[in-house]
Order: sequence, then structure tokens, then C-alpha cells
Amino acid sequence: AAFNVGLMLVLEYAMLEAADVLVVGQILESLNPNVKALPFIILSLLVLTYMNYRGVYATLTLNFVITAGVFILLFSTSFYDPQLTLINLKKMTDGLPYGYLGIIAAMQFAVWFFLGIEGGALAAEECRSTSRALPLGTMIGLSVLLIGATTTWFVCSGLVPAEKLGESAYPLYDAALATGKLYVIIALFVGTIMACLASANGCINDASRAWFAMSRDGLIPPIFAK
Repeated sequence: AAFNVGLMLVLEYAMLEAADVLVVGQILESLNPNVKALPFIILSLLVLTYMNYRGVYATLTLNFVITAGVFILLFSTSFYDPQLTLINLKKMTDGLPYGYLGIIAAMQFAVWFFLGIEGGALAAEECRSTSRALPLGTMIGLSVLLIGATTTWFVCSGLVPAEKLGESAYPLYDAALATGKLYVIIALFVGTIMACLASANGCINDASRAWFAMSRDGLIPPIFAK
């Protein structure tokens, strides 16, 4: 059972890091159809893999820094102020076009959120106090996810029609375009790319740590723990 879970982690992280860098390629191609995305995709993976090879501390610290861009979108809309907000509340497209059945259908995507939360356990050896840090980090992570995801859904579905939002490969960037504010568009262009790279970065780290944990526990040959 432990081997199956470990192998599932490696395969999930490998698929997600590939999806992340493909989105980076799509965003670059949206600027100019003549842009060849493949070199950027390969270069992104190589740079992030090298960073993980050099050390996990730099890898995880980088993720804290480059995922902060979403706050620029949230506060640029003044969503908290009914008098100033850019969100079209009166003509707002239904954020739940399929009702509660849509929530159930969307549960499959919650697997990726779960993947992000469980990835924290793979950095257990990097904590000064593992028994304290892991439960605390998991609970804080879940709280941030619930609040952040709900707020982001509310803001984005108030800026972009749900039909377009559901088909978008980069919904945050599309929401930024809908604000019409140049600094927000630039920030979210860079921020979306960086967020995807941060996700890929975490996936590379977690996949390698899963190999390490399985090797240390004797589930696969010791060479994988080197």
C-alpha cells in the first residue's frame, strides 16, 4: 500500500509539472503566435530541476515569493468595497452555472488541491520540529486554500463570464485583462507564469522526495535515496 501511494505521488507530480509548464508555453504564445513555446518549456524544467538539485531550502523559499501575485488582482478590483469594486455584481454571470451538481462534478479537480497539501509532508526533514510544524503547516495551508480559492472564484467569476472562465487555460490572466488596468495585466501576466513555475517547482521537489522516502523505507533500491 505504501509503495502504491508513493508511486501515485510520483506520477501525479510528474503530470502536474508537465501541465504547469505547458500553460507557461500557452501564455507566451498568446502574446505572439510565432513564439515557439517548446524551448521555454524545456528550459523551465531544466532550471527548476537544477534548483531542486542544489537544495530544497532555496526551492521552497522561492515558492513563497512568486505565488504572491494573486493578491494584486484581488485588491485591484476593490472587491471588499461595494462602492469601488470592478466586479459586475448586477450583471454578474452566475458563478455556479450548473448549480450544486456542478460542485460535485468539480470534485475531481480537488485532487490537485489535495496533492498540494499532502506535498508538505514530503518536506518533513527540513523542519526544526516536525511533529509541531507539519500539523500546523497543513492546517494553515488548508485555511489559506479555502479562503483564497473562494475569494479568487468570486472575483474572477465577477469579471469574466463563467463559460469563458471554464475554458480558459489561464483564468487569472483573463480576469486581469477584464480589469482594463495595465499594471494589473502586467503583474498577472508575470504572476501567472511565476505561479505555474512555482507549482512545477513544488512538483519536482515533491516527486523527488517521494522517491527518497520510498528508498529510505526499503520499498525501492537504496540508489534512489542518494
